[in-house]
Amino acid sequence: MTISSSKERLREISKDSRKLNIQNPIIIGWANYFSLAKGKKHMEELDRWIRRRLRMCEWKLWKKVKTRIMNLIRLGVKPNIAYM
Repeated sequence: MTISSSKERLREISKDSRKLNIQNPIIIGWANYFSLAKGKKHMEELDRWIRRRLRMCEWKLWKKVKTRIMNLIRLGVKPNIAYM
């Protein structure tokens, strides 16, 4: 399994953010797979991509502006920045 095939599989899983389960074996096992290889750069790239994809899925769940502001504040963003 290459990085591009991993990304494609994760794209399929995360198309509908309501169905995303972070306990999915693919998400859990990606580090185990790449830790066998000596590709730290590839692992870091895939890690950044997965984190960005999970943030995108979470953002889609926060559909209303009020919900987005409230959740951003709950996560520690200053209120004036959250309102932006």
